Amino acid sequence: MVGLTDTPSTATPSLPLPRRTRVYRPRRPRASALFKVLCDHFPAFLLDYESKHQKAWGARRHVVERTVGRFLRCGLLEYGFARLQCGSCKGDLLLAFSCRQRGLCASCGAKRSAGWAAWVREELVRPVPHRHLVFTLPKRVRPFFKFTRTLLRDLSGWAYELVRDLMRELAPEPVRPGCVSVLELSGNLLNLQPHVHMIVSDGAFSLCGRRFYPMPPRLWRLLEEAFRHKVLKELCERGLLSQADRVKLLSWRHSGFSVFAGRPIAPDQPERLERLARYVRRTHVAESRVRYDEEQDQVIYSSGKRPHPGFKANFRVFEAQDFIAALCGLLPDPKRHESIAYGEYSNVVRGKRAKAGTAPPLEEQDPLRIRLKKAWQELLKRIYEVDPLRCPCGGTLKRIALIMDPKVIKKILLHLGRWPPPYRPPKQPRPPPPRREETLSVPDPPLSEAEASQLPLWWDQDEAFSQLPFPEEG
Repeated sequence: MVGLTDTPSTATPSLPLPRRTRVYRPRRPRASALFKVLCDHFPAFLLDYESKHQKAWGARRHVVERTVGRFLRCGLLEYGFARLQCGSCKGDLLLAFSCRQRGLCASCGAKRSAGWAAWVREELVRPVPHRHLVFTLPKRVRPFFKFTRTLLRDLSGWAYELVRDLMRELAPEPVRPGCVSVLELSGNLLNLQPHVHMIVSDGAFSLCGRRFYPMPPRLWRLLEEAFRHKVLKELCERGLLSQADRVKLLSWRHSGFSVFAGRPIAPDQPERLERLARYVRRTHVAESRVRYDEEQDQVIYSSGKRPHPGFKANFRVFEAQDFIAALCGLLPDPKRHESIAYGEYSNVVRGKRAKAGTAPPLEEQDPLRIRLKKAWQELLKRIYEVDPLRCPCGGTLKRIALIMDPKVIKKILLHLGRWPPPYRPPKQPRPPPPRREETLSVPDPPLSEAEASQLPLWWDQDEAFSQLPFPEEG
């Protein structure tokens, strides 16, 4: 996480002190609890996956090792860095490379969400009111989306088709809304909760894009029941749900299906729309909510919100390997979109409009990763409200070199006293608890003739604790 440092002023006491300058300081990834958990237990997690976690999360995916491996190198100078130098004081700053992985790294995820939110605000949406919709599912059908990740994309399409069809019934001509959705598989406590966030126009556009029809608020109250019928119908057609189960789910008073509709965001509130876009595209795990107990090998993950109705608390206690299994099981698949635009905001419609000259041209040919790389300085300004290229002296830092050769990296870090880097070895699996030694039963010595003569005639070893002779027991 980025740290902010207040540089002390060198002015004399007789003069007014200048305003303190907030400067960028690289984060310390080794200090985070998430980094420590993965360093300690990820190797053992890979060895034990088939026996302990495969039944709950399915076969291990190749994206898991790649994402975690790059995350453990993110922000560390020994794996390469950029050298920045101030033009005024000639001071240097070493900036480590980032991993740019999805779903795990909070730092890279924050930059990605900030860039995506800026794109939504500045290029995607049109100047009309918008709403935030959230479509959630009951526990009965969630496992289908856990093991078939493509269903989550289909769920987003079903939600859009539902909104579009309801708007077309009210509009006087064929219309389509503008919509962008974000796919999510996890809840606040890393539990399985597939849902779809949607930023949708509070009305519909004509097919030519020149007319906009605002929709009445009652439309959004009709979504929940229609969403339940739509999802159950689609699951039955795919053979995932039987007709008897569909009828049973439709008969429930509290079905578990939910559609949240937020208040409209006016066109003159672009900052509010950008904050919403950053929220819906956030990473599903927050490093600030992870607490790691190294002695007990347990992880406490907090939601930061009110208690969860299923867990009766706003936190969960995981065994270390179970926590890693939840993290890795919820990672997005490679080369799968996490956000999809529909209707008036789809790539096809915007591309045709730009080609016709009715809207400013959009740079669709550049992938998002390149755009984020070019706007790194602007993204950090949006996230942390600090200029990363500002020197404590007030000058501007400029990149003068990219250091990627391991020999050169070692030579520079050795000169700075940062070599060798601290190494955190993985923990060895705990041995099973010692078994309680059972007390050996020592047989009693045989009775002498005198002792045996004192026993009653009905005495038997199996009935030694009986208070009555065997024939007289009730």
